[in-house]
Amino acid sequence: MVDLARKALRELSRTSSDSEVRKGAARVLSQGGDASEWGRSVKSPGEQTEAEGAPGSVRGNESRRTGIFQAAGATRIEPLLPELGVGAKGEAGAPEPLPRPAEPVGSRPVSGERAVSGDSEKIQITDFPKLPVGTVLLDRYEIRRKIGEGGFGYVYLVLDRSVSEEIILKILSPQISLDESMIRRFIHELKFNRRIVHPNVIRLYDILELNPGHAISMEYFPSDDLGTILDRARCLDPDRVRRFTIQICQGLKAAHDSGIVHRDIKPPNILIGPEERIKIVDFGLAAASGGNQSRVTKSGILVGTPQYMAPEQIRGTDIDLRTDIYALGALLFECLSGSPPFASDNPVNVLMMHLTEPPPCLRDVLPDVPDDLEWLIETSLRKDPAERPQTVGEILERLERRAA
Repeated sequence: MVDLARKALRELSRTSSDSEVRKGAARVLSQGGDASEWGRSVKSPGEQTEAEGAPGSVRGNESRRTGIFQAAGATRIEPLLPELGVGAKGEAGAPEPLPRPAEPVGSRPVSGERAVSGDSEKIQITDFPKLPVGTVLLDRYEIRRKIGEGGFGYVYLVLDRSVSEEIILKILSPQISLDESMIRRFIHELKFNRRIVHPNVIRLYDILELNPGHAISMEYFPSDDLGTILDRARCLDPDRVRRFTIQICQGLKAAHDSGIVHRDIKPPNILIGPEERIKIVDFGLAAASGGNQSRVTKSGILVGTPQYMAPEQIRGTDIDLRTDIYALGALLFECLSGSPPFASDNPVNVLMMHLTEPPPCLRDVLPDVPDDLEWLIETSLRKDPAERPQTVGEILERLERRAA
């Protein structure tokens, strides 16, 4: 197992496009007596020593969910958006309507223009991080406000003028938009994502060519994300966690039944709306199960977030629905204890711990943890996928029996 971990770290030290990732991997390798081609790391004056190991040792909220390992869904959604737009209506549990027919890429002239005192000014790809309110893209999407950003792009609430509804546009970063293979993958995955019609999953509509750049349009769901809620409350009541988990598992089951693995289940990708209705976001940035399961894209972006990544995902071997189950276990451990099972200032150390160290015992942190949640977390965090629950249906059956 240690050899596999070192192999994964050596690959990161050679292939990552982020110099900090390469240095971090090299540092861990050198500390373990295995210097990479980047040489042994020298501790800079004043550099802090990594605080590893136990829950609660993470420095700051951002270090546990974002940072240099931005992933295919690492967008933080600002809380308490106005309760308007797609997704704000309908009864919980009822199937949501199919999205309106998406306009195919290339079916009309594409342009990005900004209305400025009656004149039109061409938008450049460098404008995407800070588009002014009122900017109109493709003569259709009017910028209402910026919601957030992550490793894969910038997220805006926009008015779709053609139907007078508010939706979300995730404008892909230049690094991604210029990667033709990545764009082909997004288009491919969008086709798979459209298979999922479920009230606990955010719907994607289309991938748009902005010329320059690309964007993904998706359902707007007024909500807080679970990461924001944990930042405020630190940990949650077990009964509330069980209710959340049932809804998350129902959404995951719909995806898994369609052959889709999320690959980045984490608190910021769990949206909690009115009446604590749950929706999982960014399925369209995951890969359909099967095929090439490499964890690093051509653009050098790691698909996943270290605190929630399964060992097989870190090693770059084939993944399946049990990879999501591992991430769910890590997420629930954090919900109940206040921090992820593995923590360090250096994300490469976190990856190493997922590969080699047993997770902490939740009962040591929370002595009165309910048996069903303890079982779920303990089994989901096992290194070998064959020893985890094999389907979310198995998890649902046990949780629903307890909830009843």
